[in-house]
Amino acid sequence: MTSVSPATLPASGPASAGTGRGPGFGKLLLTEWIKIRSVRSTLWTLILLFVVIVFVVGELAAFGSFFAGSAILHSHVHVSLSDPGVTRAILGAGLYLTVLGWFSMAIGGLLRHTAGAITTAIGVVFVLPIIAAFLPASWGQHIHDYLPSSSGSMIAQAHQGVNQVLSPWQGFGVFCIWTALLLAAAFTLLQRRDA
Repeated sequence: MTSVSPATLPASGPASAGTGRGPGFGKLLLTEWIKIRSVRSTLWTLILLFVVIVFVVGELAAFGSFFAGSAILHSHVHVSLSDPGVTRAILGAGLYLTVLGWFSMAIGGLLRHTAGAITTAIGVVFVLPIIAAFLPASWGQHIHDYLPSSSGSMIAQAHQGVNQVLSPWQGFGVFCIWTALLLAAAFTLLQRRDA
């Protein structure tokens, strides 16, 4: 009979509650522990691959759009990369897309239901800012600027808006905090559900 101590397999503790110690019990725990570890490492690998691809594609699209737009509008408006805030806005577009992807992945990890995750992400990114725009006076503007998509998109603007409460980098920081909280919750639930 193969036996593995639950103390050596921390992820197997909750899984072993109420189970018998028949033949193959240790192999089952070890197999589950390896499976959980491979799910986590696979998830981290996918996240890193996602970051690289989305950032590179986002930057290519942002720089391509900038150069195409400046070539088309050159006779009307002169804009260059050396203008204040332009380079940050172009780099910020790729950063925003990357963190927005993480944000959406975290929602998907929390809900683990494709249709629900897509609906929730669309609601948070597109619908909540519209609803917040109808809130009265300055506290409505504060709520609007601290929403995930509103705060994150500030990094992709060349100049800070007149009514914006946060600077572009502060807004992007708020968006990163939202995303980090959702990712932490998603990883916690992943450990609890799959343990």
